[in-house]
Amino acid sequence: MTIYNLYSKQKKGLPDVFIYDNISDKLKNQIFHIWNDFFKGNNLEEDAKKELFQRVYDILCREEGKKNLVHIYAYPQDSPIYQVEQYFEELNDTDKILDVVHVVFDTIERFQRFHEREKYMNFSYTSNQAIQVLNYRFRENGVGYEYSNGYVLIIKFSIKKQSNPH
Repeated sequence: MTIYNLYSKQKKGLPDVFIYDNISDKLKNQIFHIWNDFFKGNNLEEDAKKELFQRVYDILCREEGKKNLVHIYAYPQDSPIYQVEQYFEELNDTDKILDVVHVVFDTIERFQRFHEREKYMNFSYTSNQAIQVLNYRFRENGVGYEYSNGYVLIIKFSIKKQSNPH
């Protein structure tokens, strides 16, 4: 979706130096909006989103060695969407945050490839567009990572003049 070039962002510009050990709540919220824009932009039903997040949930639970990602008091929430989103929101560990980003965006890419190959649907907001926005948000926030070819990668240099992807 569209990134607005607000006055405050124009004045500040893109950072010259990247950080690698802290992902702000602001960036986490922007990432959350990116993956939700993929669903909204393609008018995907709640069932499709739930199916995708079930995969994300299963992978994260299995790899973290957990039965559930989050608990509310004594009752685990059943929705994989809620579980993943709440887990992501509560995380402070940069590596774990990047794990969620990796699994969510990999799942989105796989979902799109499958549906395009089977000719089930056309995408008006593609996984590539979502990834472009994700990578722009990483740079905009001075975080030295990018998602590319199914992996979260460390970037060690800054490209000062990066154009807005939309």
